[in-house]
Amino acid sequence: MKAWMTIRYLTGYLAAVLMFIILIPGALYLIAGFEAGFLRAKINISLTVRIIISVPVLVTGLVFAFWSNLDLLRIGKGGPTDAFGVAVTPRTKNLVVRGPYRYTRNPMVFGALACYFAEVIYLSSWLGIGVMILFSILDVPYIKTFEERRLLKDFGEEYENYRKRVSMIIPWPFKSFGK
Repeated sequence: MKAWMTIRYLTGYLAAVLMFIILIPGALYLIAGFEAGFLRAKINISLTVRIIISVPVLVTGLVFAFWSNLDLLRIGKGGPTDAFGVAVTPRTKNLVVRGPYRYTRNPMVFGALACYFAEVIYLSSWLGIGVMILFSILDVPYIKTFEERRLLKDFGEEYENYRKRVSMIIPWPFKSFGK
């Protein structure tokens, strides 16, 4: 049984690396290249300013993404990879509400979005920013339809109380929209 769990974790993380670290950033890079080459449009901000903006956003995103993965494994006793209601890695056994989860219910989503926004800012891409805004908006119904339903089913009132206290994606000091 342990070998099967290890294979599921590795498969899930491999799928996540492929999607979130290679395919999505690669697609944003191609979009920025298309925009610069064919549309001749770009954000008219110096490279220095783009770096000053994008580096802290990138670092924040990386911290949230890695920290949340570690806490899911350590505290939740499960993995992060669920796709459209299908568990790719073993699902968490414990609801995680500490660490980055005390700031946002979806710190991995926040972290990934921050990294992608940092990329399109660095690449000076208006089209990339537009794609990221659309992607961010589409995340909300996906999270509500698949992830939150599963968490309510698995953790019931404990998750409902947590959902009332903590914002959905953006780590606000107060309860944000999108409960």
